Amino acid sequence: MEVQVHPQNGAPFAGMKLAKGAILQQDDVYNSTAGVWEQCPCPGLKLGATSTIWVRPRTELSENARLLLGYLNLRGGDLYGCIAERNGTYYVIPSPSFNWDSRLELLRVRYPECIRELVDYGYLTYGEHPTAEWHPDYSPAGICVSNSVYTLTEEGKHEGANILA
Repeated sequence: MEVQVHPQNGAPFAGMKLAKGAILQQDDVYNSTAGVWEQCPCPGLKLGATSTIWVRPRTELSENARLLLGYLNLRGGDLYGCIAERNGTYYVIPSPSFNWDSRLELLRVRYPECIRELVDYGYLTYGEHPTAEWHPDYSPAGICVSNSVYTLTEEGKHEGANILA
């Protein structure tokens, strides 16, 4: 279990520090300027770049999120360590620039709610990436389009390796 320390008074708080892109929840706390950990006044907002420390009391990933993170790390997180969204469905893809292939149906993410959980803990990060400029035989995607992709962070690779160990 991680313990976060308030920078002003040194008060400990057990929980996971949230990363940029996390969606704040009711039970999250932050290091207020009053010198205490205060409960989130704005649940539902997306956390941007900030010097404020946001902490989520729950420190354990759900079992489904652990399985997904482990799966993304099966090949060291470098190949198939990405998740892309297409038409409301999420797929594990080989790289952020992968040009879509209809065979990806086999790699559909069964529990997409786990993606948000992994983003909140800093194990995945979101980005737009241009696709490769080739068109495979099986691909319904066009050339020179972009993918909406979640990629593993270094923390995600480290935690995924721990899960697989």
